[in-house]
Amino acid sequence: MHPVICILGKKDTGKTGLAERIIAALINRKIKVAAVKHTTHKLELDDKGTDSYRFHQAGASPVILFSAGKITIYADSVVEPASIEDIEKNIITPVDVIILEGFSEIARKDSRIAKIICYTNSEQLKDYFSDIKPPILGYYSYKSGEESLEFEELIKRVERYIEEFNSVYKFYRELPKLDCLKCGFSCFEMAERIYKGERSLSDCPVITEDSRIEIVVNGAKLPLKQFPAKIIRNTVIALISTLKQVDENLDGKIIINIIGK
Repeated sequence: MHPVICILGKKDTGKTGLAERIIAALINRKIKVAAVKHTTHKLELDDKGTDSYRFHQAGASPVILFSAGKITIYADSVVEPASIEDIEKNIITPVDVIILEGFSEIARKDSRIAKIICYTNSEQLKDYFSDIKPPILGYYSYKSGEESLEFEELIKRVERYIEEFNSVYKFYRELPKLDCLKCGFSCFEMAERIYKGERSLSDCPVITEDSRIEIVVNGAKLPLKQFPAKIIRNTVIALISTLKQVDENLDGKIIINIIGK
């Protein structure tokens, strides 16, 4: 999972130019960037007659080219990406942030994706006020006559967003990532609230249900994190539930005393 920033805006509002400047500024700050663009243009694999072109014509997909310091992958896609997770699957090298241009339908409804909206006149912004989920890092116009964020301020917001996302992600990794909504939020939304101090890990019903185990050795209770607690609890229950004398529901307390080695 990566921090994702999407550049939105109407045609000819400077989206590509702004994305290019943001990428260059982040790279200058030693931040690794992946850039993903949605296009309606037909993409052709290499020049006709090249080896890679011939491989593709023969039916291979993907076709992968390795050269000095470069990897090029061409793959046929029969399904449009429906989520940021579908896009992330195609990121094959370690990166710190993903910059999107386009993908408006995905970005508008996903609170995991930060947005920057480009415009040339204020009328263009009306379409983004009603149905777009935050966070919105800012509104940017390359036209001097429009009120707009200064580029340096925008970059500061981008950097803060990346830092905050990474902090949120640390809590997200502690959550079960089931998006069961038992707590009222997706797991990522819950992680955001934990980061802000509005919730805690104990407010996750799945964690409290799965971690109900206590191990006492020589009178001292062992501290257990979520993952080992879940593994031990589920393993013990699975073993005991196979015994003939045990009710399969196992609603009560289980006590196991091990004496000696």
